[in-house]
Amino acid sequence: MRQFTVEEATALLPRVRRLAEKMVELRARLRALQHEAEARRRAAGSNGGGRLPAGSEQQVGVGDTTLAELRKTLGAIEELGVLVKDVDVGLLDFPARHPVTGENVLLCWKVGETEIGYWHGEAEGFAGRKSLPLS
Repeated sequence: MRQFTVEEATALLPRVRRLAEKMVELRARLRALQHEAEARRRAAGSNGGGRLPAGSEQQVGVGDTTLAELRKTLGAIEELGVLVKDVDVGLLDFPARHPVTGENVLLCWKVGETEIGYWHGEAEGFAGRKSLPLS
């Protein structure tokens, strides 16, 4: 597993930010398509013929394409060595080593934050975020 310094993670952030924002947008689009598909299934059950409304096949194609694009985006983030923790909000962790203790830690960032400003231990998660610098 790749380990980042704060400087390396910060340098990579512009690229990661674009991918993470795309990931969040694709996930939201996929969720909307899922809700719409469920509404179409409910409508089919009450239309007397059990037929899906017109356009349902096209919607499935859009959903498949969106899912494939989301998977590709997730793969691109993970190829960089960054861990995806929450697809819906764009929560990512950059594995790192604490400079004082030598312990493995995670530099924490999520979509909407302007910089990597937090870290936490591997077992602490988002709720255990501490402000940088590592101390």
